[in-house]
Amino acid sequence: ANVAWATAATAEISETADRLMPRIASQALQLGLHVFQDEELAGLLYGAASNHFVEERFLTEAQQEVASRCLGGVELAGIFWSLSVLSSASEPLRWEAANRAVELSPQGLANVAWACALQAWDAWATAGFLAAVKSHLKDFSPQGLVNLAWSWTEMEVHPGEEGALRKILLMAVERAEELKAMEFSSLLCSLAKSRRAEEAAALLRHLQRLEEFDARQVANCSWALAL
Repeated sequence: ANVAWATAATAEISETADRLMPRIASQALQLGLHVFQDEELAGLLYGAASNHFVEERFLTEAQQEVASRCLGGVELAGIFWSLSVLSSASEPLRWEAANRAVELSPQGLANVAWACALQAWDAWATAGFLAAVKSHLKDFSPQGLVNLAWSWTEMEVHPGEEGALRKILLMAVERAEELKAMEFSSLLCSLAKSRRAEEAAALLRHLQRLEEFDARQVANCSWALAL
């Protein structure tokens, strides 16, 4: 589990991770996923998600094992995120992650919101999810705020939620100097989709590191400016 977790750090820059993950998964299946503690299973699946490892048997057994457990909030959010990245999160797991929002950390809430939007499933419509986010607003990292903003703007904003969405967007803009290039371009796209011209203008005042952006991020910024 620790080796799988560690491969996530090198997944984008090392071919070693690509070769290791199939061997790690094979060994995990040989041992039996039932012997992994919750945090170890979460680490194993995080490594698989980071390496885009989608071997059918591994994912099937992982889904079955997850379904058989009563996970803690931290492990639930992490496993749900990983399986969502691998397009393998079940409907019951989505509902559980959203309905147990009060148990999740700020990072867990941001991960669940992002993962639900990735599957075009509206966690914000679930009773208690918005309340849990509001209760942690001051605790979110800049990346967490960007993930929340992206997930919300991918879904339909429900009546009465506009004020909370605007607050999240404003808080993210206020911390623009802390954003990485990918997060900056994602936030700008979220502002464009939600037609927040004033906030977008405020964010663009921080666009001083354009040389750090890759081609996709530059294109996303250009697209957002065209809206």
